[in-house]
Amino acid sequence: EAEQTEGSIEYRSGDVVGQAGVESRYERLLQGIRGEQTVTIDASGNVTGQVGEVPARAGSDIRLTIDVNIQKACEDGLAYAIEVAHRAGYGNAQCGACVCLDCTNGEILGMASAPTFDPSVFVGGVSSDIWSQLNSEESQNPLLNRAVGGQYMSASTIKAFSALAGLEYGIYSSSRTTNCTGWWTGNGEAYGKYCWNHSGHGPLNLRNGIVYSCDPVFYDIGHDFYYDEENPEGLQEMFRRWGLGSKTGVDLPSEASGRVPDAEWKNEYFSSYSDEDRAWNPGDMTNIVIGQGDILVTPLQMATGYGGIAMNGLEYTPHVFLSAVARDGEGDAYLYNESGTKERLTAEVNDQSELDLVHDALEGVIYEETPSTTAHFTNLPVRVAGKTGTGEKSGQDPYSWFIVYAPADDPKYVVASLVEQGGYGATTSLHAVRHVLGVIYDSPDDAAVSFSDTTR
Repeated sequence: EAEQTEGSIEYRSGDVVGQAGVESRYERLLQGIRGEQTVTIDASGNVTGQVGEVPARAGSDIRLTIDVNIQKACEDGLAYAIEVAHRAGYGNAQCGACVCLDCTNGEILGMASAPTFDPSVFVGGVSSDIWSQLNSEESQNPLLNRAVGGQYMSASTIKAFSALAGLEYGIYSSSRTTNCTGWWTGNGEAYGKYCWNHSGHGPLNLRNGIVYSCDPVFYDIGHDFYYDEENPEGLQEMFRRWGLGSKTGVDLPSEASGRVPDAEWKNEYFSSYSDEDRAWNPGDMTNIVIGQGDILVTPLQMATGYGGIAMNGLEYTPHVFLSAVARDGEGDAYLYNESGTKERLTAEVNDQSELDLVHDALEGVIYEETPSTTAHFTNLPVRVAGKTGTGEKSGQDPYSWFIVYAPADDPKYVVASLVEQGGYGATTSLHAVRHVLGVIYDSPDDAAVSFSDTTR
């Protein structure tokens, strides 16, 4: 144990110190105080008296928000999703994350990241060979907690926030429609973009644009924001309002901030490029509105954001610390929220009807988009709302996203999963999320695995 002076901890050779995760974040609570005595001695070295004493105090025990069954479900569900990806032909799928949180208070109930590592290799000091192995490209950086520190394109999971932006700023009303032919030319034929459904969806309103994840509906939103004189960056403002581009404040180290790109960012980031190449353009907007291009998010950010949608704008700071109790039994428990509920933010919305539209659409994703997706959720005792996502990265297989909250009418749980190069959201990450819900509600998935569900 470490010696503690006022405001600091002093370490000596041989002390055990938390290096990562919870043990690092709450080192001060865990360490305790080393006991010591101050004595007087004579010229021969004999102790002649005691002038001071600091009694030893054991460190506190920490209770976490983690639910052991849900934690195992996140780990097993992520492993299963990666296995499904391999069976679907996505052999490069090795990495990902799965997180479950309580959206009513921010408690993290389970968090998995793959690949993982055996922490016991650090006990007594890690060898240079193992350290090199853990940090090599071949091992896919298992020291990275991808749920907290992994930064990815959000893919279509962003569309819930894009829809809210379109509604609030009058860019895309609930009654407006887009006729999706599978090929969108709003920025000119030379800059045409496909919908993921190349054969087209036909005419869709905003609600069904979310349900069927229709890209041209959102291309229209991005395009019209770009040319809107009053709020050309209203889309980015809405993303930031819900916490994208900022750390969630989770009590774990190495959290990433993500990125919400705009004209100022692009101009600075590509400072060595020509003025023309650095200029923010309509294509940038039609990229980020569907969660592609230069936007970056973490799985925990998106889980927290969807928790906010579920809670009508209120996002709690995600956390793993629940309480600390002195190991000697003395002293009251220190609770996470003893100084008041830790709220991350409240995202104001123009009108509740706008959130209601998004809630309804996210439920439609689960029960209307495709029969193959719906089949996985029909035996649950609650209704579920959520969104698929399939991210594109040059030279790699698609990145698979799936985020849900449940029950849809009285939200309690948010589950988010990402599988790098895992294929389509409804093909792969769905299975991680569904496994966690199955453990929570004691209703294992009884639907067959389908490799034909290519919804985005």
